[in-house]
Amino acid sequence: MADPVYAEREDIVTVDDPDLGPVRMQAALPHFRRNPGAVWRTGPALGADNGLVYGQWLGIDGERLAKLEGQGVI
Repeated sequence: MADPVYAEREDIVTVDDPDLGPVRMQAALPHFRRNPGAVWRTGPALGADNGLVYGQWLGIDGERLAKLEGQGVI
């Protein structure tokens, strides 16, 4: 990661992780002008995206989601 070519090409990015702090990792490659891609986080904690997936993407309402969480299903 100390290679100056990687630095010039911005192939390595630093992302803040809530547990680890700053983490250096590979950027989204290749770099396209119109759709450059981005790395915005490291892997989320288990269940961190449950609200997004079950609520927004699958359409499960908040009451049902809370019931499923209470039962340990999700």
